[in-house]
Amino acid sequence: PLNYCEVIRTLCEVLSLIYSKLLARSAVSRSGHKAITKFDTWMKTKLFAKIVEHISMVSKKVLEGEFELISRNLLAPYKQHLKEMEEKIEKEKIEKMKEKQAQEDNNKLNEEKVGKSQVV
Repeated sequence: PLNYCEVIRTLCEVLSLIYSKLLARSAVSRSGHKAITKFDTWMKTKLFAKIVEHISMVSKKVLEGEFELISRNLLAPYKQHLKEMEEKIEKEKIEKMKEKQAQEDNNKLNEEKVGKSQVV
């Protein structure tokens, strides 16, 4: 596979040599200078802008993945603690409901006993 960093570095070195050769000539005509400037503008807008855009997109995706891993690793203990607390609260609610139901059942039994004793 191609190493894109090497390809871009080499391209930049070659362009640098080309520019040096073209601009080193003392008799660069006005039209020659315009052609060089036009080519330079094209390289910036068409080639290098696309490369920078692609590298930025890839970098952003890599960073998002890394931040997700960091986030998961940092928050894992807290999430476990939160889960344990929720389970504890749920158990306490169930216990309170059982106690309330037992109290209601006990009250009904007492009422039935009182009612039977009054009948007798």
